[in-house]
Amino acid sequence: MLRLIIFFFFIVGSAGASERLVSAVPALTEMVYKLGAGDQLVGVSDYCKFPQSTKALKKIGSPFTPHIETIIKLRPTLVLTQKLQDRSFVKKLKQLKIPVVEFKIDSYEDVITAIQKLGKVLKKPSQKIERGILSAQKSLEELKKSGRFLVIINSEMMSKSAASFMGAGRGTYLSDVIQKSGLKNWFSKVKGYKEIGREKLFVDPPEYIFVFNKKIKENLESSKSKVILLNPDWALIPGPRVSEMMKELVLKLH
Repeated sequence: MLRLIIFFFFIVGSAGASERLVSAVPALTEMVYKLGAGDQLVGVSDYCKFPQSTKALKKIGSPFTPHIETIIKLRPTLVLTQKLQDRSFVKKLKQLKIPVVEFKIDSYEDVITAIQKLGKVLKKPSQKIERGILSAQKSLEELKKSGRFLVIINSEMMSKSAASFMGAGRGTYLSDVIQKSGLKNWFSKVKGYKEIGREKLFVDPPEYIFVFNKKIKENLESSKSKVILLNPDWALIPGPRVSEMMKELVLKLH
């Protein structure tokens, strides 16, 4: 009987030792699952859609304006978030004595570093994920493409056409990834994301334009650029599925 009680106590104690994670960012949520710690998540942002099991988790608001009250009720042992200029959310968590870890995930290199860092935080091996990403990167680099590209993440629509687009300049995650193919960013004079007038794309068209929306693709069909539609499900999230984006680029640029 004593052995049974000790065994029961050990099982309950071990289960209780598991982390109660809250992720405020889709990319970090995907990393947690990819590292095999999805069962430790108790809350995620409203924008976390992958994998399907995230739908059953409590939503805590947007990555920029999370609901502190909801997070408190979840009793997290650790909150995962992205490094942002507005640090009020992190400061509030620290005031409440809620452990929080911030991750920089602005560039492609940041994604690799974040996966490694999160693996150490959660005591989960990350080498297999890294190998998968680097393998996809190698295939993309082997294309050795020439020419210029532009990445458009959205547009300002006026009636049925777009008057302007939001492009990804140098130092952005999307630019970093596509440049692995050998292409050069047409928008490299700009750092970060900035608006571009539609007419400029027709005066000096890049060889390739990458978009994530069918309407934007249709709007640019009359340009001299080759317009390529990429899957936004993984391309717009700087997480472990960057390998899927690179595989898609290999297929569409080959």
